[in-house]
Amino acid sequence: MHARTKSGLRSAAVTAALLALTGALPATALASGPASAAQVSATLLLRSPDARGTEALAATTGLSRTERMRRLATTLPLAATKTAARAAVGALGLTVDNATPWSLVVHGPASAVAALVASGSGSGSVTSAPTLVPEAAMVVTGGPTGILQPRALRPLTGADFRAAYGASNAAPTGPNAPVVATLQLAGWNPADLTNFAAANGLPAPGPTTFTPISIDGANPGLIDTVNDSSIEVALDQESIYSVNPAVAQRAYFAANTAMGVVDAIEAVATDAYTSSSIVALSTSWGSCEMPGDKDFLDFMTAVHTALADAVAAGVTVFAASGDAGSADCGPVAGQPSTNAVDFPASDPLVVAVGGTNLDTVGPVETAWGNVDTPDASFQGSGGGVSVLFPRPAYQAGVAATSAFREVPDIAADASDKSPFRVTYGSQTYSVWGTSLAAPISAALLTTELASRGLTNGGVGDIHTALYSAPSTSFRDITAGTNGAYAAAPGYDMVTGLGAVNWHAVVDQLSLAPVVHAPAYQKNRTIIPTVTAPGGQSFIGWATGTGTPPACSTATGRPTTPASVTVPADGVYTVWAEGYLGYQRCVTGVTTVVVDNGAPAVSLSAKASSASGKHVKYSWAVSDKLSGVSGVDASVLRNGKKIWSGHTAGSGTITLKGQLGSSYQLVVAATDNVGNATTAKHLLAVAYDDKSFTFSTGWSRVTSHAAFGGKLVKSAKPGATAHLKAYGSTFSLLTTTCSACGIVEVFVDGKHVHDISLFSKGSKPQRAVKLFTSSSAKLRSITLVVKGTKGPGSKGVTLNVDGLLAL
Repeated sequence: MHARTKSGLRSAAVTAALLALTGALPATALASGPASAAQVSATLLLRSPDARGTEALAATTGLSRTERMRRLATTLPLAATKTAARAAVGALGLTVDNATPWSLVVHGPASAVAALVASGSGSGSVTSAPTLVPEAAMVVTGGPTGILQPRALRPLTGADFRAAYGASNAAPTGPNAPVVATLQLAGWNPADLTNFAAANGLPAPGPTTFTPISIDGANPGLIDTVNDSSIEVALDQESIYSVNPAVAQRAYFAANTAMGVVDAIEAVATDAYTSSSIVALSTSWGSCEMPGDKDFLDFMTAVHTALADAVAAGVTVFAASGDAGSADCGPVAGQPSTNAVDFPASDPLVVAVGGTNLDTVGPVETAWGNVDTPDASFQGSGGGVSVLFPRPAYQAGVAATSAFREVPDIAADASDKSPFRVTYGSQTYSVWGTSLAAPISAALLTTELASRGLTNGGVGDIHTALYSAPSTSFRDITAGTNGAYAAAPGYDMVTGLGAVNWHAVVDQLSLAPVVHAPAYQKNRTIIPTVTAPGGQSFIGWATGTGTPPACSTATGRPTTPASVTVPADGVYTVWAEGYLGYQRCVTGVTTVVVDNGAPAVSLSAKASSASGKHVKYSWAVSDKLSGVSGVDASVLRNGKKIWSGHTAGSGTITLKGQLGSSYQLVVAATDNVGNATTAKHLLAVAYDDKSFTFSTGWSRVTSHAAFGGKLVKSAKPGATAHLKAYGSTFSLLTTTCSACGIVEVFVDGKHVHDISLFSKGSKPQRAVKLFTSSSAKLRSITLVVKGTKGPGSKGVTLNVDGLLAL
């Protein structure tokens, strides 16, 4: 950021109606597409029904690109929302110039844009409460510090940065090269990059090294000759190229307006969503937080929304923390020198990069902060406490000075004592500031990820990895000040966590392979498949169950994950250890249940004993390993199905019973592997004595112990009781006694056998089996009083209480 003219977002004093927004831009801005005094432009940011879904995804790490894109698709605005928005825009006479998954860029009469603002202020005619970003509501100014001659220390190079900050120098080239995106608000001549490479002994840029992207018609080649803001572009692109010439660059050139900034970030999000190349976005433009300025707050909200989209798409965003030390808001344009932090560095979705003095001997670093000799202004690492963003969860372990976000997160070289030499036009400049620290940090992360084979998308938010990394992952900076704050052991608001060792921090990212295997299976040979997050290239694999071993060597390992055989049924943790280098690996795990046992089923049934009018069935099903997937239950009466149902497990059913009917409960249960079992339960509702046909010689007597309260008895030899019943097993419901005799049993007219009904003492509701066959059918049952005593009996009585047929 520019150290001589204060960097910052300046209100365009748009307190009048949007009719005044004609698209006129300040001299520092890129020109947008053609506009007239009667035509203005605006961007409509559309939201999904649950906009928090995008923010939640932005904070989620460890996802493969496939999974990230799957989740991202669910957070996009609904098709109905987009249709309604286009209809509202068209009804107002506005034209859609561009559309992204999240936004519409429109233009038309200023009065129509004003009407769109009014409709978008609530749910109104534009659904899902969209945010409207006007064309010129805010203006971003500033750039890096630059002088014509280098200072005493030699300017540093990308090789110095890689060595000082622990990043490898490996990345694929060509169409598979990972991309660092930059946000630019001034134009630039890319021939400077070719001249820079030649002057510094670097390979000449290829056709895919640098790609300019025009936002809303901005001219990427329009050089800012008034404020030299174009040197910011040179610094970004040349410092990234110096860190790693194999990393591709995509610069998004936008007009210096609220709309331009938001549209550029949304363009980055869209490109990250539709292609798999963008890893990081670096921006060195910003403003001090202005909580009392509505224009700024509206701008901040829109930018935060766009940042969430980009990070959710896997982009890691780096922003310069500012060059005015702790007093980011002044003194500029009459503002007092007040402690403040810089936005968008203060946004919790952004990695805020502070500044250091880097001495490559050692290396040794101190916090960057000093009085600039030419104009006596203070230069230093931006840092402090946000007044707009609450403390994010990842800073929970930081010694809090308030309940708000603290800045910066990390720091890198930004000092005039250790500058970077830029080729700009016909001149060579030595430049410094956090405008240098941000792009080299983005390039270093991208380079380290690429060195590990991560070439298929970015990893998104890395704050959790940064703040959970061990202290050895940083070079702690304990000396220096940025004005109100001093560098100190641990986290501080001058250099954040310190200078990053990117090799160590990337180890903290959840880049483990994602192991896939059936959650349940019968086969004791488990065949895992693996998805490599971000397209990492693994050179070897080890697989197994239980606790993964320590990483050893890749020698002799198969290049695809081998199957795993387990000794018995059970729950297993299956791991796959993917090797990225000879003795460097990462491990992913999943859980697999091997189950060859069928579910256990227990049944019970009960009929009302007095009348048999209700039958209650209950079943309980369990499976200790894979769990029950479903249960099919049915009830048959006299062999015909009268009820069926499907449940997830145990259940109960009560049905109306019929006297003398045979009921059967059948329960078939299946577990999650497919093992099945079937259980059956038979129940008979007894025929009462009233169901029989009796000859002469019988009498009905009352007995509280009898089924239905009465039974029929006879001691007359030859007296008969007759009944037709369905079943395969038939039992006489009777009262045995000391005076009971012998009964002759006839089935379908044939004598089967004689049965003694003698017992010592009276025993009511005894079920005495009469006949059993192999199949159920309708049978004719006849009982005859034989008239003879059984062994020990004192009489020949036959008591008929009922009949059970099963």
